[in-house]
Amino acid sequence: MTIQLLSLICKFGGWMGLTPVSVEPTGFSPKGYSLLWILLFTLGVTISGVYRTDFYKKLSPMRLIVQTCLDFLLLALNISTILTTVRKQQQWAQLIQNLKVVATTKTKAWFLPFVVTNIIFVLFHTYEAFVWTRIMGVAYYEQYAVEFFQFYAQFIVYFLIYAVLEMLLQKYKTVTYVMTGQLKAQNSNLLKSVCADLCLLSECVDLFNSLFGFLVLLLVALTTLQLLIYIQVIVIGTKNTIETVAYSVIFILWHIVGTFSGIFLCDLIRREIANVQVLAYKIEAKRRDNEIKMFVKIVDASCRNFTAARFFELNRRTILGVSNAVITFLIVMVQFENITI
Repeated sequence: MTIQLLSLICKFGGWMGLTPVSVEPTGFSPKGYSLLWILLFTLGVTISGVYRTDFYKKLSPMRLIVQTCLDFLLLALNISTILTTVRKQQQWAQLIQNLKVVATTKTKAWFLPFVVTNIIFVLFHTYEAFVWTRIMGVAYYEQYAVEFFQFYAQFIVYFLIYAVLEMLLQKYKTVTYVMTGQLKAQNSNLLKSVCADLCLLSECVDLFNSLFGFLVLLLVALTTLQLLIYIQVIVIGTKNTIETVAYSVIFILWHIVGTFSGIFLCDLIRREIANVQVLAYKIEAKRRDNEIKMFVKIVDASCRNFTAARFFELNRRTILGVSNAVITFLIVMVQFENITI
């Protein structure tokens, strides 16, 4: 990933107040503009909620609770993303400045991942509109038009997290490669360079946790509820068609990839950090002097974990936890539905 790609994401996200408008130090939207988008999201969700009144009345108590929580979490994610950009401009500016050092040089077709995922997003929601317009008519747009903007805001968060983590992962791999060579060549200047890189990367991880930790927590909770509802619809839905099932499956896959890819990258980075520690200990075993001892202390001090607002660490066990939660709640919901019937 390159800083040019991050700049492109910021241009799209900045239009909705979700990110800085550019990677320049002054690239932040006015607070009034951000407040306008918060009001637009809130007003849109409120109006769509009024139109969905009949839909809510038809839901079972358990499904109504889950659906209400889902709608609230999606709005909370949109608003929290905007507020994070407004309230943490200094952290944003520092992260971007660090990523300019961390990111790889400009490559050919650097814009391709973002363009392709945008096309997939548009195609999927076009298919969604086609399917549900045939079923609901104009009422579909009255009830769900605002979600096009909400889900695109969620997509920007998905891709932004992915881009930042990918840049950090590539830099950690570079550090690992350099330290592997250091096992043979004893170069003090190289060790100092590695120390500087590790300190910079540890600061990037801290900034990532500060800016995105709570957003990741909301994404995990949101994805859990989305999986729960759509899997339930597929399993026990009474009005399913091939088109609606296909839509549900694509929807599930989209959010699984979006949420879990970021968590998976966090786990890969943590593995690279562990590799850096192991290499540092190997270097210490070959050279026992004060410089190496100080180097090992810096390596240990620079080790960081990715967390979701410090509630839990982000690694592969998080994915397993979400899967267990979905299965457990799905069983409870199915049993509850059978009791009420």
